Amino acid sequence: MDRATFFAIMGAFPTGVAVVTTMDDRNQPRGLTTNALCSVSAEPPLLLVCVDKNSNTLPGLRHSRKFVVNYLSAGRGDLANVFASKEPDKFQGVSWRPASNGMPWLHTDTIAHAECLINQEIEAGDHLVFVGEVVDGHPPAPGTRPLMYFRRTYGTWDD
Repeated sequence: MDRATFFAIMGAFPTGVAVVTTMDDRNQPRGLTTNALCSVSAEPPLLLVCVDKNSNTLPGLRHSRKFVVNYLSAGRGDLANVFASKEPDKFQGVSWRPASNGMPWLHTDTIAHAECLINQEIEAGDHLVFVGEVVDGHPPAPGTRPLMYFRRTYGTWDD
């Protein structure tokens, strides 16, 4: 299967968009955009997130062993693009505060967040799958709208 066809097939599945954040060994915030995440288990509460082996955020995840999944609000495609880039200072001009697990919570740009402790790391091709135990977080408030991704474009959920 060629790469372009694979991406076209996978782009046919509409998803939400999240930014996974952590702290590195110098206590600097790190983050990446993903739509490769899902729930795994309710008992215990587990989710998974897939991270490219070349990600600049990967060393921070391995160092801290914890992260926050920040579910982006509608209209925040620009922020998703920043965190999808190799920009060295992705947090410049971004409002955040430490979540209860100490990792960056993008509180002004999200509809919900999940605070996780890394439970397992699994090698999968050019990515690593991190299974995180959800230890805290906040669900979306009524009426909030998520940023969605479909066929390589951003949109939102229409009621």
